Amino acid sequence: MPSKDSKTNFALLRDKILQKSGKDYWRSVEEFADASEFEEFVKHEYPSQAEEWEDGLSRRNFIKVMGASLAFAGLSGCVIQPAEKIVPYVRQPEEIVPGKALYFATAMSLGGIATGLLAESNEG
Repeated sequence: MPSKDSKTNFALLRDKILQKSGKDYWRSVEEFADASEFEEFVKHEYPSQAEEWEDGLSRRNFIKVMGASLAFAGLSGCVIQPAEKIVPYVRQPEEIVPGKALYFATAMSLGGIATGLLAESNEG
């Protein structure tokens, strides 16, 4: 249950908002987070987190951290695959003839509806 003091602080914020006139638009209450009344409310209501509120991550540092994260994510995808030895069939399937395409009937979801397809496979 909110205390009487917090109701007073919110009343002060509401009065501050209502004092504005003309074409001074605002999008959210977060724009008033720098108000002294709001800071007092936060320090009173959440004393252990009050210090964290003042120390924010700047936009520039956020972009740096995100850039580094994306770079490391990209590097993890650049793993050199081990070499694989390609060997011919021991016993070649009857339906595969070198140089002749093999066709399969299949389906693909297009707009939530199955659409029939004819797929072509060339030597494997």
